[in-house]
Amino acid sequence: MTGAALLAADNTIAVIAVSDITAEGQGTRRATPANPVYYYPHTTGFSNSGATIDGVTSPPKPNVEIMLVKALAAQGYIYHKLANKPASIMLVFEWGYMAPQFRDTGTVVNKAEMTALVEGLHPLDESDGSLRSGNMSAAIKTARFYLTISGVDYDALAQNKYITLWCTRVSAEMEGNQLAQVLPALIRSAAPIIGTQTELHDIVVVPL
Repeated sequence: MTGAALLAADNTIAVIAVSDITAEGQGTRRATPANPVYYYPHTTGFSNSGATIDGVTSPPKPNVEIMLVKALAAQGYIYHKLANKPASIMLVFEWGYMAPQFRDTGTVVNKAEMTALVEGLHPLDESDGSLRSGNMSAAIKTARFYLTISGVDYDALAQNKYITLWCTRVSAEMEGNQLAQVLPALIRSAAPIIGTQTELHDIVVVPL
C-alpha cells in the first residue's frame, strides 16, 4: 500500500487525478452548465493492461455509461442526442485496470504506461526527493483501477483524422477494492477536471 492510499480512511479511497490538454487542444472551449458542450460518446469500456490479475470483473457497460452521462451533464457536457443538438466533440470512455510488470531486477517493464496513467503528459522528476514524486513513484509500482476520458476533435473525424484535444486520467489502488465499488468515485473525481490542464498531480480522498 502506498503513502497515497494510507491517506484514505474507511469508506474512502485515495484517487490520483491528472488532466492534460494536448498541443492540438489548446484553446478548446471547456463546457460549463451555462454554456454547455454537446458530445458524441464512444465507449471503449473495460480494458486491462500490464500484468494479468485474475477475477477482476466490470459493472455492465450501460450502467457505467449512465453514471458518466449524469456526472458530465453536471459539468456542462451534454450527450448530444439528449439535447437534440449536433456534437462538437467526441468523448472516449475507458475503464479497467493497469498493473505493473516486473523484471527479475525489480524494474517495471511497462513503466511508461504506468507513468502516463498517474502523471499524464508531464511526469515528475523522481530524483527531486519530494513527497509528491515519492508517492507517484510508488503508485507506478502498484496495480490500479482507472478511468480515462478523452476529448477528440469531432469534425476532424469526418476527414479521417483522429486528434486528441485533452485527456483526463483518474486511478486508485486495486488492493482491497472492487472495480464496481471504485468506479463511481473515479467518475466523481474525473468530472470536475475534464477538459482542463491540471497543474499538479493531485491526490484526492473521496468517499466510496
